[in-house]
Amino acid sequence: LLSPNSVAIIGASNDETKLGGMLMKNMLNAGFKGKLYPINPKGGEIMGLKAYTSVTDVGAPIDLAVVAVKAALVPGEIPKMKEAGIKYATILTAGFKEDSPEGAELEKELVKVAKECGVKFMGPNCFGIMSPGKGINATFAHLLPESGNITIFSQSGAVGSSIIDWAYFNKMGIANFVTFGN
Repeated sequence: LLSPNSVAIIGASNDETKLGGMLMKNMLNAGFKGKLYPINPKGGEIMGLKAYTSVTDVGAPIDLAVVAVKAALVPGEIPKMKEAGIKYATILTAGFKEDSPEGAELEKELVKVAKECGVKFMGPNCFGIMSPGKGINATFAHLLPESGNITIFSQSGAVGSSIIDWAYFNKMGIANFVTFGN
């Protein structure tokens, strides 16, 4: 989860105003040295990288899936992760139990499917993960603090974001940043 050599962004986009575009830009700007796989049903090219229509089309090991698609689509991505051999995911998508009774039922379905498929995940509705020393910024934050020795775990994305900003402007290094979401 915190040291992936390959990352798939499910819901990747060229549009940086969309979550999938923001995640792609943040990963590229962080200097990720591993393999980055944009996943978008349209395929093509995203931010200079070949885009795949599904994680099952990549044909190479993927250590971490970062999910940024509509809530209703998230449970359906989990069996694809299993088929592709992905064991870890971070799900930034919102619209689950924090949103409505229907969202709570959708979250129960997500948990059930993930357990059946053996996929462990952070989220849903989380701010993401970050490991500056490894060039990983799979979060909403565009600021990347220096690499350091402190690991921060936060349920709250707002609190976590404030810590990232404070660390960046005060030159405090962070080893890892993880949010739990729901």
